[in-house]
Amino acid sequence: MRTIDVVLETLAHFVRQEGGPPPGIPVRVEPDFERKLVRLCERHALSPLVLDSLQKLALEPALSKIAFERLKTLSNTAGARNERFLAALRALSRRLRERRVPCLLVDDILAALKLYPRHRLRPIESLDVLIHEGDWDTFVDACRSIGFKRDPRDPSFLDGTEAMLYHQYFSPCALRGDKGVTLGVKFRLVDVGHPPGNETAWLQGKRLGRDIEAMRVSYEDQLVRSCIGFSMTGFGKLLHAVDAGLIIARHGDALDWSYIEKVGRDRAFYPALYFSCEAVMNMFRFPSKTRVLPHPSKTRQKIFEMFWRPGRLGSLADRPVSLRRYRFCLLENGTWAERSKLVANVLAPRKEWVSGFFDRPSRPWLRWKFTLLALTNRLGLPIADAKVLPQK
Repeated sequence: MRTIDVVLETLAHFVRQEGGPPPGIPVRVEPDFERKLVRLCERHALSPLVLDSLQKLALEPALSKIAFERLKTLSNTAGARNERFLAALRALSRRLRERRVPCLLVDDILAALKLYPRHRLRPIESLDVLIHEGDWDTFVDACRSIGFKRDPRDPSFLDGTEAMLYHQYFSPCALRGDKGVTLGVKFRLVDVGHPPGNETAWLQGKRLGRDIEAMRVSYEDQLVRSCIGFSMTGFGKLLHAVDAGLIIARHGDALDWSYIEKVGRDRAFYPALYFSCEAVMNMFRFPSKTRVLPHPSKTRQKIFEMFWRPGRLGSLADRPVSLRRYRFCLLENGTWAERSKLVANVLAPRKEWVSGFFDRPSRPWLRWKFTLLALTNRLGLPIADAKVLPQK
């Protein structure tokens, strides 16, 4: 039995919340099982979940002391990091209320606080929020007042619309805080193609609850984000799948599936949404009655598989996920004028962006290099790595 199969069985048990202890480690597993298990848990941030499952077994620990302690160390490190992110969230929510800047929590922080029985089971890698582009300047000032800083290579912007364009298609917006806390800023529910505004997401926003005064996106919108994130990684980041699976398992009957379908079709990424959702349901063996989204058609399935081929689950432990920011649905969404404007911004970026990134006057060859780094998703890398062009 493969290591990935043991992990998937454990995750399926956790998602479906079956009675009794989770499945143990079978006697017959592949060679180097422990080394592969630790590496897979570290790569996919699954150490807290796997360790929690092992501790619930009514058996002697099936791992060696070295492997068990390694998982415990990784889990404790993730738990301490979660506490730092929660402290940063409390400070941020207070400051944004003072400045009257609305925002919606998405992704890691929402999943940890609302989907998992204990937030320590879901490692938080970034504090992601959704904001209005019109609040950009006020939002950044509020973040700076509590210690967050923008990347020194990020250019200054004329307004929030320009900030949205830059961070949506070139480099994700990440503000750095104390103690390794990263604040990710989103302008659209899903940055795919040329997405419209978030009016429906804002209307469906809910209170986070607990002891934190903040708002979050609805479970429908978070399911869309989790499924698209899972698909974007070639079905290769298991935490996205677990988040989506927990939403379906706990709130599937109450979800507005017609709204989920409409979001996918309106933004021209419905095939990616559908097949990602199907992969999650197959992975965690949900009953067929929960499969309520209609098939996008065989033609669109062929197009999806041609440009956006799903990864094989068996390869999850073999190599890290490779991300790209440009998707085939960019060609399906928006008017020709919008597409032409976007292509112009990609191929001929503003001189201020180029000079700000390289900290030198813009030149044609620098603009070409900036575009190449953007297309290969390298603008967000440390400057030492970004200066090295990818090999063809």
